[in-house]
Amino acid sequence: MAASRRSWAGLSSRRLSADEAVELEPALAPIADRLAGAIHYEADEIGDARRFCEALADKARQQGVEFRFGVEVSSLEVSSGQVMAAVSESGRSVADRYIVAAGSYSTPLLRRAGIDLPVRPAKGYSITFDDCRDRPSLRMPIIDGQLHAVVVPLEGTVRIAGTAEFAGYDRTLDPVRLRNLMTLLPAVLPRAQFDPATAKPWCGLRPLSADGVAIIGPTPISNLWVNSGHGHLGWTTAAGSARLLADLLSGDAPAIDPAPYAFARFGAAQSKFHSPALLEA
Repeated sequence: MAASRRSWAGLSSRRLSADEAVELEPALAPIADRLAGAIHYEADEIGDARRFCEALADKARQQGVEFRFGVEVSSLEVSSGQVMAAVSESGRSVADRYIVAAGSYSTPLLRRAGIDLPVRPAKGYSITFDDCRDRPSLRMPIIDGQLHAVVVPLEGTVRIAGTAEFAGYDRTLDPVRLRNLMTLLPAVLPRAQFDPATAKPWCGLRPLSADGVAIIGPTPISNLWVNSGHGHLGWTTAAGSARLLADLLSGDAPAIDPAPYAFARFGAAQSKFHSPALLEA
């Protein structure tokens, strides 16, 4: 049976039979009799987000960007409808314009400036194995739609990632969530041999907006901008989000319509802007 191709919003995909799925990814052969079929997203790619960020930071430094790691911005000093400074333990940082792109932590920071950002943390988990003797046979990520999790080969390692837990800002590793992820391994790669001693569990807070779409652009404070709310698509949409924000800041015509990403789409009820003051938590 020939694969059925579809395209939606510029994303191309192919519907595969079980045999076609195994032909594309031979690592699925041991579970071929349990497969109803698959969907192949041909344009999808994988990579190491941390290495990407480190390389991007190096490029930015070459352009004169200064990074201050380990410095927590505790509040934004607001007066007469403008941010006057970003306040941290090291003092006040003054600029013409300010961008809050602090992931899930954008919400409490903006709240101190009188803005209610409709973004909340959704905790996601992953387990990375450094030693897997069957890893070379896995060519591409395998997503299990039922478990909402993915197995990803990454340069000598295998990573299982997924789940969404609403637990506020708690970053404690929940053993139950980790066990749920572990059930995906034998289900997808029953012949793979993973060494539990090399397992590296991790969790992080995904900034999820109220409607699941990123919030990019100006806020009710004239010189304050936001880039947050991307959910589990943070790295996937990072470059495009930055380009959109840069175009808006510079006054250039964006390549896409910015309206679907605007903070203003949530209406006045989402903005609790208070005029002059240094607002505390």
